[in-house]
Amino acid sequence: MASTTWHNTITTPIPGDVEPTAVVKILHDHSFIITLNNLVTAHSKLRDEGQREIYSITDSIPILPPIWRRSVTYQASFENKDDGVETWVDAPLGLSMHGRFGEEGGWVLGEEVESKASVLLKGFVEKTMVNAHRKMHASVIERAREAKGEGADPGGTASTAPA
Repeated sequence: MASTTWHNTITTPIPGDVEPTAVVKILHDHSFIITLNNLVTAHSKLRDEGQREIYSITDSIPILPPIWRRSVTYQASFENKDDGVETWVDAPLGLSMHGRFGEEGGWVLGEEVESKASVLLKGFVEKTMVNAHRKMHASVIERAREAKGEGADPGGTASTAPA
C-alpha cells in the first residue's frame, strides 16, 4: 500500500505567568505526556536504551463511533533535551512519527512532527494528532501554571507541509 510523509508544526504561546523552564520540566514527565492523549488506555515503561526511554502504549481507536473501537498497542521512545523532548513512535499499519517538543525563543511551546502512514490513513492520523497535540499544549501550560501557584517544582496554531 502506498505511503506518504508529511510534516506538522504546532505552536502555542506560553503566557507571561508561566515559566518556560517549568514547561520543559513537564515535557520531561513522559508518563504525564503520554496520558494527555485521550486515546491512550494503558502505558508502561519497557526499558532504557542509552538516553531514550522506551514505552509500550495502548490506544483505543474509534473505528465506527460510538459502537466500534479497536485496541492498538505500539512502542514509543522519549529522549529528554535541554529545551524539551524528542519522540519516536512506531505503530501498526506502517504508521511512524518523529517529533520534537520544546520551548522556542522563551515564550512559545513548539512542536515539529514528521509522520509517515498509508495514504488511506493520512487524513485520520493527521486530524487526530493535531487536535490531540493542541490539547496537550494547553494541558502542559496549565500544569506549569498550577505548579507555580502551588510553589512546587513541576515534573495554538497548526500548519501542514508535505515532505
